[in-house]
Amino acid sequence: MSKDKLVIRDNTGSQTILCGAGNPPSMKFYGNEVTLTFVSDDAGNGKGFLMRYNLTKLPVKGLRS
Repeated sequence: MSKDKLVIRDNTGSQTILCGAGNPPSMKFYGNEVTLTFVSDDAGNGKGFLMRYNLTKLPVKGLRS
């Protein structure tokens, strides 16, 4: 049995661990830094990971666009 996982941490202290098949829910992080750690063992072989992401620039309070 594989113990592959993806660990996602941001600089606010939030941590999410993803493993298994299927798509995870959409996630939002509000810090200015996100670290992704891929962990894989030697059990079996598969297609690996696929990730899509969007960067969103949040409005700054007090500034007009």
